[in-house]
Amino acid sequence: VKHHLQVVLLGLRDEPRLPLGAGLYALLSYVGVGLLIPRVAAHSGPLKSAALLRDFDATSMIGHGLMLFCITLMAVASARRGQAVRRLSLRDGLTGLANRQVFDACLSNEAERARRSGMPLSIAMIDVDFFKSLNDTYGHAFGDEVLRWIARRLRESFRSTDLVARYGGEEFVVVFIDSADDHLIRRLDALRERIARTEFHPGQSADPVRVTVSVGVGSWPADAHDVRTTLAVADERLYLAKGAGRNRVVAASPR
Repeated sequence: VKHHLQVVLLGLRDEPRLPLGAGLYALLSYVGVGLLIPRVAAHSGPLKSAALLRDFDATSMIGHGLMLFCITLMAVASARRGQAVRRLSLRDGLTGLANRQVFDACLSNEAERARRSGMPLSIAMIDVDFFKSLNDTYGHAFGDEVLRWIARRLRESFRSTDLVARYGGEEFVVVFIDSADDHLIRRLDALRERIARTEFHPGQSADPVRVTVSVGVGSWPADAHDVRTTLAVADERLYLAKGAGRNRVVAASPR
């Protein structure tokens, strides 16, 4: 019963390996005890020997083993469901990128890490130009398709260590760890150009559509005294990019 309860409780966690390991350990332990029972019974009194052999006869062991096996499977399935729910809660439902909540938490962690280590950090705010007009003209389903495509390009374009998130609506944000150089700006500009060259097809009768993005970049410690202020700098430069005609990357404020 103790082993059953442990496996069930571990199934409430979001890590399937925990109940699987506990269940296999409990099952092997039970089988091991069952194999030792005849030897123990041989050195026990008649009443105790009879009780032991009755409790650990073949039928009882098979029944208990199957019960423990089924409980383990159910606990693993429960843990997998919990893991899937947790994964969904951390991801934006449309694009699969990290959501705003995850971004805020990760930015706080990276801010503390940058402060301790002194490593530079950059933040890029990326906004789809005239997105409302795109939705109004071609429909929200087409707008969603564009957002998903851009999200895939963002994932492909940057390192796995960089944090890519959907910040809200048609706005994305990327946190570049240990990176604040001209090479980063060139990568962002290459991504902007790739998006601008791509043709989207809203329907069979409609002409192809091109979409552009505007990008604002802030770097710590060059542009701000803390990482949160760096985010505000990136957002300010995004609006400078839009005010300057859109479809551009702005990485420095006008002097």
